[in-house]
Amino acid sequence: MNSFAAGFKLIGPPCPLAPTPVSPRKRARRLRLIFATWLMMAKLGGFEDLPSNAQSFLANYRTRLKTMSEAESTALAVREVYALITAKWEA
Repeated sequence: MNSFAAGFKLIGPPCPLAPTPVSPRKRARRLRLIFATWLMMAKLGGFEDLPSNAQSFLANYRTRLKTMSEAESTALAVREVYALITAKWEA
């Protein structure tokens, strides 16, 4: 570790969605993992514990499952999450 880096201390892991220079492929993977975590929490009965925006994404996902495949609905939900997050970064 160089002397410059020694003066800084990281407090916890970095935010997975922080606006850092991350490749689009890595960011998309992170978003898919976050969405998968929300799905698992909802399946385990923790739907009410999720943030309100996560609940709305999952509600839309479940509604779309009636008309499209699981893969299509998941891809659309991940794109919606990505659009929301990038809009917040650009604001």
